[in-house]
Amino acid sequence: MNENETNNQVPMEPTEQAPKTPPIPEAAPATEVTAQTEVDTSKANEVTVINTQKEKKGGSLALIILLGLLVLFVFNIDYVISLYDSIFNKTVVTKKPTGNNDSNNLFNGFILIGEESYAITDNIKFYSFKKSSGILNFTYNSTEKNASVGDLNIYIELYNVNKEILYKEKFSITEVDKDVAKSYSIYLDPDIDSSVYYAKLVKYTDADINSIQTVTCTKSETETIPAADAESEPVNKVTKYTNVFNFKSQELVSVMVSVEGTQEDLDKIASSLPEGFKATNANGKLSYTDVLAENSTFKVKKGDIITVVKNKQVNESWNCN
Repeated sequence: MNENETNNQVPMEPTEQAPKTPPIPEAAPATEVTAQTEVDTSKANEVTVINTQKEKKGGSLALIILLGLLVLFVFNIDYVISLYDSIFNKTVVTKKPTGNNDSNNLFNGFILIGEESYAITDNIKFYSFKKSSGILNFTYNSTEKNASVGDLNIYIELYNVNKEILYKEKFSITEVDKDVAKSYSIYLDPDIDSSVYYAKLVKYTDADINSIQTVTCTKSETETIPAADAESEPVNKVTKYTNVFNFKSQELVSVMVSVEGTQEDLDKIASSLPEGFKATNANGKLSYTDVLAENSTFKVKKGDIITVVKNKQVNESWNCN
C-alpha cells in the first residue's frame, strides 16, 4: 500500500514546480525600456533639425540686409561722394571753373540749381540751391564761427544755360555760427528769372571789385523826307545813336549817350530829357550822361550785369561790341 502511494505521487512533482518559473513577465520590462530609448533618440534628432533651420534663417537675413545696404549705396553714390569730399576735400572756389565737364562739377565749377550739388569756401558750405516764384534760396553752414564774413568778399554769381553771367551778389552775411544751418534768399529780376540755370561762388579781390569795363552799343535810324516839289529829290535823314555803358566789377554804373543828327532833331531830344540832366548840344551832336536814377531814360538798371545789358540792347536792335 505504501509502495503504491509512492509510485502514484511521482508525477505530481512537476505540477507543483511549474509556477516557480514564469519567463514572460520578466521579458516585458526589457521591451518597454527599448521603446523609451527609441523615443529619446527621435527627440534628439528633432532638436538638431530645428537648430539647423535657425542658422539658415539668420544667414538669409544678414544677406538681405547686406543687399539692401548695397542698393542704398548705389542709389546714393553722389551723396556719399559729396559727403566724403565735404570732409576730406574742402576746396576753395576759384575764379574760373576747372574740369572737362563744368556743368557736373560740384567743386571749382558751376552749381546746377535744383540738384543736390554744393560748394565750399572758407569753411562755409553752400548747398540746396532751389528756385521758386522769382526767388533763389540756398542753405549755408559753417564748420567754424566767423565774425567777419564780409571781409572774405564771397560773391554768388548766377548764369544761364550757356554759362553767361546774369547776376552777381555779395554774400552779405557779416557773421556765421558754427554748425548752424541757415537759409539765404536772392530775389530775381523778372528779366532773368527764367534764364537762371547755374550758380557759382567766386572770391573777388580788391582789383576785381574796382575793375572798370565798358560796352559800346550803336544804332542808326534813317528817315526819308519826301521831296518838297517835283524838282526836288527825297532826302534821307540819318540819326546815329551811341551808348557807352560803364561797368564796375561787371555791374552797370552809368551810360554815356551821344546822338548825331540834324540840329532840329537834337533840340527835340534835349528838350525831352528829364529834369536834372545836363546835355551838351552843339555842332550836330548831343551828349549827356545817364546815372540810372529813377528818372533814367533806359530800361536797364543800375547794377545790371554786362551780359544782361548786352542782351537787352541786342533785343532792341542795337549792335554791341
